[in-house]
Amino acid sequence: MSSRQNKLKKEEQDLQKNAKIETAAQQKKTRQAFQMDIRLYQQEARKARKSFGKKRASLLVPLQAKLNDVVTAYAKKHGYSLILDSQAAIYNVPSLNVTDAILKAFNKAQPHSPKSGNSVGASGNRQ
Repeated sequence: MSSRQNKLKKEEQDLQKNAKIETAAQQKKTRQAFQMDIRLYQQEARKARKSFGKKRASLLVPLQAKLNDVVTAYAKKHGYSLILDSQAAIYNVPSLNVTDAILKAFNKAQPHSPKSGNSVGASGNRQ
């Protein structure tokens, strides 16, 4: 998509540069062709975003379900009535953060996943 974007930028620059030497009819024809290229690019971009969204969802939904199962099991086992994502908590005491424990449990439940990686961002609060 970026090569196509660069091509369109060059076309736009050429359109502006050639406006000084082209007749009105040539300018109109060139502008219409450029606008058609822009519309085709936008259609392709929408199609690519939709395809990416579907692929992303197909990969994330099972992981999110598994993570939910792991967090639920961890909460029940350790007596938590609430576990929050770190983005949902305005403040939390670091000693209540159970992210590492949740990640270990998640990785154990997913034998094919890497043993280290991005933090899930969970923090726990006992109530």
